[in-house]
Amino acid sequence: MTMMQNVTILLFIAVFLSGALGSKAACTYRAVGDTFVIPLNDAEEEIPPDSSLTWTHNETVRVYLKRGSNVRIKTHDINTRGSLILENVQIIHSGKYTARVYNKDGTLRTASSLELCVRDPVLEPTVTVKCEENGTILTCRTSNNTETTVLWIKNGKETLNVSNTVLHVHSSELKHRFSCRVRNEISEKTSKDVPPVCFHTGPTSEKSDEKNNNNTTQNTNDDSSEEKYVFGLDLWWMLVLVTGVGIVMLIIVCLVCVCCQKKRRKAREEEEYRLTALVSSDQSDQKTERSERLAKSQRPLPPVPVPRCPPSPPYM
Repeated sequence: MTMMQNVTILLFIAVFLSGALGSKAACTYRAVGDTFVIPLNDAEEEIPPDSSLTWTHNETVRVYLKRGSNVRIKTHDINTRGSLILENVQIIHSGKYTARVYNKDGTLRTASSLELCVRDPVLEPTVTVKCEENGTILTCRTSNNTETTVLWIKNGKETLNVSNTVLHVHSSELKHRFSCRVRNEISEKTSKDVPPVCFHTGPTSEKSDEKNNNNTTQNTNDDSSEEKYVFGLDLWWMLVLVTGVGIVMLIIVCLVCVCCQKKRRKAREEEEYRLTALVSSDQSDQKTERSERLAKSQRPLPPVPVPRCPPSPPYM
């Protein structure tokens, strides 16, 4: 009984692995941005106009549905043969696409499916060099892809049996040039050749030869390296420092000019304000004087005296 269970488990695992590998092998790869037509069938015959056609994505989302001549869902277009047209495909369009054609009486006429895998094209990789005592470490770097295969190439021809992103180069091989190639299912790119040169690495014999026989060359290199320093600083750092100081001085001069302009404007406004106040006070004095003159000229005349009558004689 136990043996039967083990056999059953092994068969189940084998079926599962074969299904997984089969689905991966059956995947159709396309690059991001491509236009891809998923065929309805190999016969490439036109579907009857009175038939029904359904395209689904991952068996759940309907991307096209028609009943006879009535189109109900149209996320993507189809051609006259019923093939699904995907334009500007993206990563989200990856998955299984299934098509089913039904006759007018509801019986299944045609069914097909296809697994689509959309990938980003690989970008050109770069190789970085890290120095060690006995050689160098080369690292192949790419920015946009994780599902890639890495190959190392020596002197542009020989392919090394190394598939890692890191390559250890012994000091005896520093005379060669190396590059890396990254690839996925839709594209591949190769980096530029890099000489794994480090000033402190290399065979001991080469170091001794350089010390004993190339003193003149070393002195020349020392002189050229000294020329790159100004006042104890590297020439590039000196240029950066001078540029920074110049920018700061320019900002200070601009700020001083702005402050002086504001100060002059403020003094001009204060002077105009004083003149305006003085003119307004003079005008008010003139108005007061005019009003007094007008008041004096319009004083009322003295009343006219009433004539007095002589007393009447007594009545007799």
